[in-house]
Amino acid sequence: MSRSATERLDVDVVVIGAGFAGLVAARELGRAGCTAAVLEARDRIGGRTWVGPGLGLELELGGGWVHWLQPHVWAELRRYGIGLAEPRSVDVAISNFGGRRTREDASVFQARAIEAMRPLEEAARAVFPRPYEPLSRIDAVAALDHLNIPDGLEALGVAPAEIPLLASYWGGNVSGLATDGAITSVLRWIAVAGWDAELIDEAAGTYTIEGGTRRLVEAIRADVEAPVLLDAPVTRLDHGPDGVVAHANGITVAARAAIVTVPWGALRQITFAPGLGAAQAAAARVGQASRGVKAWVRIKGAGEKFLVMAEEGHPLNFVAVDRVEADSRLLVCFGPDAAAFDASPSGVQATLRAYVPDATVDEVALHDWCADPYAGQTWLFMRPGQLLEAYPAFRRATGQLFFAGGDYADGWAGFMDGAVESGLRAARLAATAVL
Repeated sequence: MSRSATERLDVDVVVIGAGFAGLVAARELGRAGCTAAVLEARDRIGGRTWVGPGLGLELELGGGWVHWLQPHVWAELRRYGIGLAEPRSVDVAISNFGGRRTREDASVFQARAIEAMRPLEEAARAVFPRPYEPLSRIDAVAALDHLNIPDGLEALGVAPAEIPLLASYWGGNVSGLATDGAITSVLRWIAVAGWDAELIDEAAGTYTIEGGTRRLVEAIRADVEAPVLLDAPVTRLDHGPDGVVAHANGITVAARAAIVTVPWGALRQITFAPGLGAAQAAAARVGQASRGVKAWVRIKGAGEKFLVMAEEGHPLNFVAVDRVEADSRLLVCFGPDAAAFDASPSGVQATLRAYVPDATVDEVALHDWCADPYAGQTWLFMRPGQLLEAYPAFRRATGQLFFAGGDYADGWAGFMDGAVESGLRAARLAATAVL
């Protein structure tokens, strides 16, 4: 690698983005004998996982949950000797469907939701018998990929009385509206968890990393030999058979290949020359289904530990007590529409009181990932049709461009595990291309 006073770098591979995928790719490129440089738009590493300040604490403003069923991120945790934090528990489930507010034991509520999803297990196995090869049964995928979640639930035999509950449940997993999410993405989630509805519920939202996601991000960064340049947003990427040139905030990086770890929602921030393929460009233009918000809220009183499941259209469709403090409780909340969400304490309080009438909100903390130009979304959840169209388009190398990140994973798409998986794959492919 060489660098001149004119801020030009010449390397084998340029990596765009210093989240999990980018850092893992850079680490593996170094181990393969490739020179690399990482260009990160933000003033920090970690991408859409971020332990940041809020409510007088260090909070997971993005990312958070991991599980031993997620093989790639679990291998990273084992590699660096990092354990799991104690999981939260809740006692009471509160829901409101069709104007009817109910309270019940949380374990009873969760068991009912899991039982309602059992018809999806057989479908997940039939459509995705090899979960890390999601198009291995392309005929079965094609039969369902045009359906959104509510229509897919009906088509797959979920009891009609349970569809509102599951539409709300999966709307929370979309980080948006269930009507925007593809039923095939629901089945992919269940498939990677061993075709088990109870296990995907556990894997997606139970265990967090001891010390936070930042601890794992920093451990991986310490093993990266390549320079990681912050405040370096790539605005143009020229690419062709002879290599690539990335332009970023006065820095020019010439390389023989590029690994692009930018999520779909931020691809439009980069001018690709020549442009992306038709299916890739459509995904960047339309975006995937997630457009929601994750918020941390402190309410007064060290009372019961509850979770809230709200019907679609409510500003917060999932709320849970994350921890009980001396005279308050800390809630983790998810809503379907970041742009419409009133994040003021009074606005959040009005929302919560529809379910918890005595809730008094002290403080709210969040990061609006959808308004963040370097994210443009939360996690990946595909729209109908995108598994057949966008996924294979990004999965194939585009000349000397290789895509990696949670949005481009074969297995746990939308999760940290998928980011690690795709970073490993992209590094291998790029190294093979340049060595």
